[in-house]
Amino acid sequence: MKQNLLVPYIKTGFPDFREISRLPEWLVPGAAEVVSQLGDESLLKLIAPLGLTGEIQSCLSQSAEADKLPVGEWSEAIGRWAAVHQVMPVTMALLRAREKVEAMERRGVIA
Repeated sequence: MKQNLLVPYIKTGFPDFREISRLPEWLVPGAAEVVSQLGDESLLKLIAPLGLTGEIQSCLSQSAEADKLPVGEWSEAIGRWAAVHQVMPVTMALLRAREKVEAMERRGVIA
């Protein structure tokens, strides 16, 4: 896989992912900057536990002009992810849990 192919597609596809998963705009507002700083190699390491690394590498290296992969294909692929609808409920549950832990910390229940 050529370097610096994944970052532009994530930056372009993130709005589609946000829409499909119903993530609010205020959640992860600096995603594009974080993705840019991480770069392709770090991103692939981060997503390895999801089992998507091989599929993404294959998709990006299928043609001689992998850097010209239509963004529409990327967006369509996001829409086919079976677990994308679970992103919002899981994210909100984690935020609620964080709020409870912070409240317990403020009360001195936990250190």
